[in-house]
Amino acid sequence: MFKIIKANELNAYRDEIKRLKEKVNELIGMIGNPKYTVEKVLGKDISWYDYRELKPAERNGYAEMAKSLLSNEVFKNEGKYFISDLVKEIAYQSNNFETVRDLRMTINGFEVFKERLEEIGTNREPTKKNLNSSI
Repeated sequence: MFKIIKANELNAYRDEIKRLKEKVNELIGMIGNPKYTVEKVLGKDISWYDYRELKPAERNGYAEMAKSLLSNEVFKNEGKYFISDLVKEIAYQSNNFETVRDLRMTINGFEVFKERLEEIGTNREPTKKNLNSSI
């Protein structure tokens, strides 16, 4: 009924338990921590700040930079080029729903990004759109 475990097998089991506990702790750390989750998904450090916490003069400058970016011809043209590449990919290369969905999510994400830029300097809250809503 019982199996006698050798010392080296026992150590292997202990090492595996230790590794699993570390993994569980890592997963627990991800819960409710978007920065940690984003860093794990992207595989690199990411940091940002909330422009609404800036001093009024700095916030106004930030809003002007956002408006400047949105009106920048290179940004507008490259944005259109980016979207057209994604649409071409959907039309010519995609052969399953998941690929189409992923490409549409990318397009939606870019549109949400532009909406966020448009909202900077207004009294509206930043966009928190459900990217899945149009799918």
